[in-house]
Amino acid sequence: MGFAIAKRRRFSLAAGAGLALVALGCASGPPKSGFLGDYSGLEKVHDDAPVWSFVDPEGVGRAHRTLKLWADTADWMKLAGYDKVMVDPIVLRLGRNSSGRWVSPGKLKELMDRIHEDFVSELSADYPVVDEAGEGVVRFRTAITDIFPMSRFRSAHGVAAADWAYSHAGGLAFELEAVDSVSGDRVFAAVGSGRGSKSDPQSDKGIWDNSVSVSGRFGAFIRERMNMAHESGSKQP
Repeated sequence: MGFAIAKRRRFSLAAGAGLALVALGCASGPPKSGFLGDYSGLEKVHDDAPVWSFVDPEGVGRAHRTLKLWADTADWMKLAGYDKVMVDPIVLRLGRNSSGRWVSPGKLKELMDRIHEDFVSELSADYPVVDEAGEGVVRFRTAITDIFPMSRFRSAHGVAAADWAYSHAGGLAFELEAVDSVSGDRVFAAVGSGRGSKSDPQSDKGIWDNSVSVSGRFGAFIRERMNMAHESGSKQP
């Protein structure tokens, strides 16, 4: 599967300062890259706060996986009208501070292919994936707005606590829009971010594996929303 790269415009320092003030004033809202165009109606629907475990039989200081999601819940029942899915190639829309901007194009393509596969795999568990628009087909458009690897800091003196303090589990941020495949009308939208299941500097896990795993969890969330819409719709008279 291919992927597209959309570059952000460069802003002046003054504009950047203004955006920073806006961000501070809206800290409780979802991050906005401009991919969706319309962010109205998004409400926080899921927020796993970081959980740190200092007493762990497998090691010292592990962070359990987290996922934060804002979603357009007003019309999510419309998902009940769809029993098949289309998935567009994922767009890469990285901010200037993203670690992903320092990764080679070849590695980014590999990561985007894996992210796409994990997302599609979760959706296809309950809904057939098709290549053509049609009645009952919902089309998913997704952008990755940030991606960062697991860090593997090793303290000079081999102190496990110091290793843990400066390590990161890795993860990604994303925006998604579900539209009717025929009319193009928006059905559902979501913005979110997540990180991997554990931060362990001694782990042999690939530094990007946690980032990829977030896309699968996000796909599972969308599939569960579709299932809920179908179940609720079947109960209505």
